[in-house]
Amino acid sequence: MAAAHLLGQRAEAFYFWTILAGCRDGLTIARIDWRKGYCPENCRWATYSQQNWNRRMTEAQREACRRNWAKSLAAQNAKRKARVISAASLEPTSPERASESCDPRETL
Repeated sequence: MAAAHLLGQRAEAFYFWTILAGCRDGLTIARIDWRKGYCPENCRWATYSQQNWNRRMTEAQREACRRNWAKSLAAQNAKRKARVISAASLEPTSPERASESCDPRETL
C-alpha cells in the first residue's frame, strides 16, 4: 500500500513537472544526455523528428552519412564549376557591335 501511495505521489509530481516544463501535443520527452536517467535536469520536450535525428548511430551509419554528404558537396561544386566555365567561354560583345544590332528595323 505504501509503495502505491509513493508511486501516486511521484506520478502527480511528474504530471505537474510536465505542465511547468512546457509539454504540449506533438512533443515527447527526451533525455539531454542519453547516459543519464529521466530526471528534470536531464529532460526536455522534443518532436518525433527531433527524436529520430538524435538517435545513436553506429560508426558504419556515420560513415555512410559522411560519404553521402561528401558526394552531395562534390556534385554542387561540379555544377558551380560548370557554370563558371560556361560563363567564361561566352564571347564578350563589344559596345560597337551591341549598338549595331539593337535597332530591330535594321534587320528588315
